[in-house]
Amino acid sequence: MMNCFSPDYKNGAFYKYVKKDKKLLSRPVKQKWTNFCGKSADNIKSECSFEGLKVKKLFVQEDSEKVLKISYVVNFADYSFVEIKSIFNKLNNKNRESETIYKCRKIKI
Repeated sequence: MMNCFSPDYKNGAFYKYVKKDKKLLSRPVKQKWTNFCGKSADNIKSECSFEGLKVKKLFVQEDSEKVLKISYVVNFADYSFVEIKSIFNKLNNKNRESETIYKCRKIKI
């Protein structure tokens, strides 16, 4: 189990990895546990992949003007969480990408 916060400490969540079920549970502060790889909205494609202690989740949302891709990488081997946002504008063929590295720590149960 680990606890992660955004660099500005405004967003935080707990993450629990259930290896035998290949399931990652997340819980924002003062809320209930939910499946991190659970359902998404109808117009958003999402997929999760499990590689040992690393979980990758990819969101793709597309409309007539732009394509938004958000990739989350949660690694329990080195207790890290990285969010990569990529926005591709179809009208002018420009791509913008940003990476946010969350500060994480191990929590003993």
